[in-house]
Amino acid sequence: MAFGFITAFWLVMNVLLWRAEYGGGRETVSEVPVEMVARKVLTSADRSTLTIQHQGQRMGQFQWVPSILEEGQDGRGGVTFEPEGMVRKASGYLLESDLSLVGEEPSSRWRVVTRVELETNLVWRSIDIKVIQRPRSWQFRVKAGDDAVHVRSEAGRTVSEQVFTAADLRQWAGMMGPLKGFLPPGFDLAHPSLSMTSVPGSAVRWTAGDDWFRVGRQRIRAYSVHARLLDRFDVTIFVSRAGELLKISLPDHYELTNEAVSPLEHP
Repeated sequence: MAFGFITAFWLVMNVLLWRAEYGGGRETVSEVPVEMVARKVLTSADRSTLTIQHQGQRMGQFQWVPSILEEGQDGRGGVTFEPEGMVRKASGYLLESDLSLVGEEPSSRWRVVTRVELETNLVWRSIDIKVIQRPRSWQFRVKAGDDAVHVRSEAGRTVSEQVFTAADLRQWAGMMGPLKGFLPPGFDLAHPSLSMTSVPGSAVRWTAGDDWFRVGRQRIRAYSVHARLLDRFDVTIFVSRAGELLKISLPDHYELTNEAVSPLEHP
C-alpha cells in the first residue's frame, strides 16, 4: 500500500509539472512582478541581437548588452582581476545598446548608441545617447541630480556644444527632431507626460506575466512585458527565462526579433 501510494503521488506530481510547463497553453499565464523580469534582463549573461523589421521589411539590427557594475567601477571598463562572470559586490547595472538602420538612401541610414547606468534599486544614474547620420552626429548626456542636458553636435569638422537647463528641457521635442520620421503616426513628442521634467514613468504603464513561444515543434517558456505609452500606444517585450530579449513588438508594425531563435511563433 505504501509503495502504491508513493507511486501514485509521483505520477500525479509529474503530470501536474508537465501540464504547468508544456500544457494548457495560455491558461497557465499568470502575472509576475515587472521588477523581477527587469532584474533578469539586467543580469543576463548573454547579449541580445535582434533584427529590425517594419511591415515585414528588414530595416536594420539592434544589439542589447547588459552588465553588472562592481563597486568602484564607473561603467567605462575598469581593470578587474576577478574571474569572468564573478562579481564581488554589485554597485549598479550598465545597459549598452546599438541600433543600426540601413537603407538605400543616405538619409535613411542611422545609428543610435546608448549607455544607461542604473543603481541597484533600478533608479537611473546617467544616460548617454549618440545619434549618428553621416556626416552629422548628436550626443545627449544627462546625470541624475543634474537639471541640465549636455548636447554635443558634429557636422564634419564643425563641433558645437550646448547645455539645456530645466526650463529648456520643456522644449526637448525640438532636440529630437531628427528622429521624428521614425516614430509611429500620431506620436506627440510634445505631450506633457513626455517632458523631461515630469515624474519618471508617468507616461508608461508596465505589466508582466508568464508566457511561451513555439519555435519549430518546441515551446519555450518566457515572460511577456506589456507597456502602455500615453494611453495610446502598446509595446510588448518577450523575455526568455534567462533574461535574453526574444522579441519586441512596437506600434506601426515595427518588430525586433532575436536572430538566435528566429523565426518565433507566438500563440
